[in-house]
Amino acid sequence: MSSFIIEATVVLLLLLYRYLNKFWGYLEALSVPMIQENIFSVHKLVFPKFDQACLKKYGKIWTKYEGFVPHIFVADPDLLKEIMIKNFDCFMDRQHFPIGEKLCSLITSRSDAWHAMRKLISPLFTTAKVKPMVGTLTHVADESIENVEKNRKQGEIVDFKPLLQYLSLDAVASCAFGIQANSFKKPESDLYKRCCRLFSDFRLRSFGESIAFYICSRVPSLLKIVDFFGMNNFEYLFNFTKNIGYNRQKKRGDFIDKLNETQMKNLEGKSELNENQIYAQGIGIIQAAFETTSNTMGTLFYMLAKHPEIQDKVFEEIQEVFGDSVDEESLTMEKMSQLSYMNAVIYENLRINPPVCRLDRTCIRDCKIGDIHFKKGTIIQIPVYAIHHNEDFYPEPELFNPDRFLGQSAPPRGDLTYLSFGAGPRYCAGIKFAMAEIKITLIKMLTKFILKDSSKTKLEMQGGDLFFLLYPDIHLGLEKRTC
Repeated sequence: MSSFIIEATVVLLLLLYRYLNKFWGYLEALSVPMIQENIFSVHKLVFPKFDQACLKKYGKIWTKYEGFVPHIFVADPDLLKEIMIKNFDCFMDRQHFPIGEKLCSLITSRSDAWHAMRKLISPLFTTAKVKPMVGTLTHVADESIENVEKNRKQGEIVDFKPLLQYLSLDAVASCAFGIQANSFKKPESDLYKRCCRLFSDFRLRSFGESIAFYICSRVPSLLKIVDFFGMNNFEYLFNFTKNIGYNRQKKRGDFIDKLNETQMKNLEGKSELNENQIYAQGIGIIQAAFETTSNTMGTLFYMLAKHPEIQDKVFEEIQEVFGDSVDEESLTMEKMSQLSYMNAVIYENLRINPPVCRLDRTCIRDCKIGDIHFKKGTIIQIPVYAIHHNEDFYPEPELFNPDRFLGQSAPPRGDLTYLSFGAGPRYCAGIKFAMAEIKITLIKMLTKFILKDSSKTKLEMQGGDLFFLLYPDIHLGLEKRTC
């Protein structure tokens, strides 16, 4: 064996030792409860309920190692305020997976790239920008209701899961990309299938996938080789966005135009983002506006079907604000802002059924908050579902009680016990668009139908959902409204 090979082997072993030793004993020294997960049954684990059980058993902070990387779970709102807001510069990044900049949108971006992407995306979803989209959202909602009317048989139970997915995809395709997806007419389209898989591929379904996830989470570089999270779907949506941008001939003042303007600056050497980073934002827009929004509407419909007295109050408020005319001209942002009880109902649904059950942050530099020393590289896990269902913050947390949020015109952000839209500088940029879509759809649905409970009406959490709180189906009864 040559001396070079010996020296190289020694260097590699030393580097490996240094890496393995980096966090040795770190979590143990914090004197905070530490848990062990059974890696062989992660595909069976219902993460929201698991986090809820940990919070009840261990308190508001607990820890674990994933491989050699320390994870600290924080369900303490005061500590979360320090992490997500006051010390944001130490915790600005999300957990990193080496998927490449071409697939890295605002949601997954880090540090300087995130700052540049945020500046690009945020102005696109202000109230002034969303106002002109209301007409399109109204048209999409009308088409959805018409589709339900045409295809349902009297007394038939309807699965709203695909219907609301079609609606959400058509809404974002038209408002952001300037195309007609026509998902109701083309439910087997490649775009629809890819968007669905963008989320479903983040679910572990078997023992083998549990093991593969365990290995990839410990050696993230393997994700460059193994298409574990369906990276081909990300690639498809990147090319989808880029092709629309390249083929755009007439300006619409929308998301695609903004990307093209930024690309022109890039070609002139005046942009902080390169071409891959620019068109990757299409992935993030679909991630934020497709399944999470359709799932929120589905769980909202479910809650109203289960609580007819609350559904009646929402309908009465719609009548008070709009009268008998709920058309494109009357549906405005100004009028919808008067729906205070509807706001409360939506916020309460998002508390009980947050579409993202966990958030995370990465400590990017050593930081001490109170008695806890956070080491660079530590992952902070934020168990949103468990926080929302903590009786210390919300008495009778399983009770659907919109009165908790009456009088609030925007989601509560102050004490960080409510995290459906995140918190701090990484707060959801598209909240106004999402709320407009949800309200318009709900208004249109309740003016035509009464949502009814049925023998099939239930929400069953799935094991293995890593980040999202999604449901395989949402079956509801429908009754034509006659007055």
